[in-house]
Amino acid sequence: MIDNEQNKLLNFHIKKCFYNNRDSQKYIFRNYYFYVKSICQYYSMDDDELESLINKCFLRAFKNLPHGKTYDDVSFQKWLRKWAVCVIVDYSRKNFRHQEIINFKHAPVVNPGILWKRFLSKISPVFQKRSPDEIHWAISNLTPSSRIILNLMALEEFNYNDLANCFGVTINIATDNAAKAIGQVKNIMSPLNAKAVCK
Repeated sequence: MIDNEQNKLLNFHIKKCFYNNRDSQKYIFRNYYFYVKSICQYYSMDDDELESLINKCFLRAFKNLPHGKTYDDVSFQKWLRKWAVCVIVDYSRKNFRHQEIINFKHAPVVNPGILWKRFLSKISPVFQKRSPDEIHWAISNLTPSSRIILNLMALEEFNYNDLANCFGVTINIATDNAAKAIGQVKNIMSPLNAKAVCK
């Protein structure tokens, strides 16, 4: 009963947001702020950039709210996540290509190294013997473009088709770019570079 009432309230505010109602926008922002933050934290260098990404995500979502569709909390989170990821991709294309390093300052609830290892181990047995911290270190030393690709694949469960759609390229190019990113990780974690791991 409580869930039904919460869903009715959610959809009431979603409908009001469609007409740019500020109180309803504040309701959505307040209730889903930390959810969007949990997504954006992997892609920001500092607190200011994190807040900027969060705001961009909500602005994009408010402009693209579907009219007449109803949601429950879970389905709305999935919809909101889609737009958050789109904003992150757009932002990365405009900004990350000009930056040398992206620090993983904001500690996630789950060590992203665990998720990266799970993803990479399915691709190559090379990663099965590496610890999550070693893989985390390797990812943090990738080029910005490779890092965003692996983040999207490992953390957001993007496939090659998703990558192609987000970056506006063919599936062949998306597949090739993903292979290059994985190759960079292997190179960083090679025996020649092993002494530098986790320093």
